[in-house]
Amino acid sequence: MKFTGSTSIGNTATPIFETNGGIAIGATSVSSSAILELTSTSRGFLSPRMTETQRNAIGSPATGLLVYQTDGDEGYYIYKSFGWVQII
Repeated sequence: MKFTGSTSIGNTATPIFETNGGIAIGATSVSSSAILELTSTSRGFLSPRMTETQRNAIGSPATGLLVYQTDGDEGYYIYKSFGWVQII
């Protein structure tokens, strides 16, 4: 299913827009430099959470992939061309 304008999913009133190859959730338009734009004044973005073992089991991670590691050196990790790097 492709959204071509404002729509809602289920019983939510949160608008979802697709314009110029980008998707906006909670906004009425997408920034021209963004593929995904999330807008809220009451909620945050929750990235994927996993253990170090699960993170290391990701096959061929894309450069720039972001995950939150929940054990060991807990925090955000990004995959760079040479491996995983903790950023926070």
